[in-house]
Amino acid sequence: MDLLSKIGIGAKMGQAVHSEHTASLDESVFYDLRDIIYQASGIYLNDQKKYLIETRLGGRLKELQLKNFQEYLNLLKQPGQGEELHILLDNITVNETSFFRNPPQIKAFEEVIFPQVVENAQKNKLATIRILSAGCSSGEEAYTLAMILLKKFPHVLKQFKVDIIGVDINREVLQQAVQGHFSKFSIRNVPEDYLREFFKPSGTGFQIDDRIRSMARFFKGNISDVSQMSKLGKFSIIFCRNVLIYFDRESKKKTLQNFYNMLHPQGYLFIGHSESLHGISQAFKIILLNKAIVYQHP
Repeated sequence: MDLLSKIGIGAKMGQAVHSEHTASLDESVFYDLRDIIYQASGIYLNDQKKYLIETRLGGRLKELQLKNFQEYLNLLKQPGQGEELHILLDNITVNETSFFRNPPQIKAFEEVIFPQVVENAQKNKLATIRILSAGCSSGEEAYTLAMILLKKFPHVLKQFKVDIIGVDINREVLQQAVQGHFSKFSIRNVPEDYLREFFKPSGTGFQIDDRIRSMARFFKGNISDVSQMSKLGKFSIIFCRNVLIYFDRESKKKTLQNFYNMLHPQGYLFIGHSESLHGISQAFKIILLNKAIVYQHP
């Protein structure tokens, strides 16, 4: 699940598209805004993403009746502007995701990884199996896992408490996740039997079953921040797919170290199928499955 949308490919559905009169962004101001975003989220915007800030924040300048981005930067630097920083991040981190994304990884989770986690939990006498969806967006990944567990592993849910946690830095998508209401496009990959069992039409979209909603909890957080992530505790499985591609090398290292510290021994990490830990971290053991790569805490 992407922490950012495919950058530059339009605005989020329902979000105002900024007019042709959007204020231009000076390089020095761009660098300062980029640093603020990086410090708050770990997301690094290279020089080619300057237009992203121009287009995504142009409407915000108009709302605040500011003449240019320098005035917006001055506002952000004033004391007590934490709320505006949240709004900035909400505008920049527009999300793209779907249910049952990357079927080979989902199959690996269902057929290999989760059964192994259950076996490890039994050996180690754990009462709870915890799964983290890092960069969870509007909850499609977390709810996908919840549906699989309820449908395929009801006996495990009777034996263990299974705790699914979603974390994202964007408050707007977290609100969508909690509500559990999804567009027809979002559910395009949901298998027919899951669709019949766990969704019902609601307005122009679909509402997910309350049984599934109750299995996941969502929190705002920066996954590259060690103090924030350490508060979440230990996990048996972490999903962080198509998120690290938006981080620079240093943020990737911090995030992966966080995940290493948060995983139980023998715990598992899923990253995006096009992502790699090569040259970033050697702490994890690589497990090759059919069309899927999984990383394991030794």
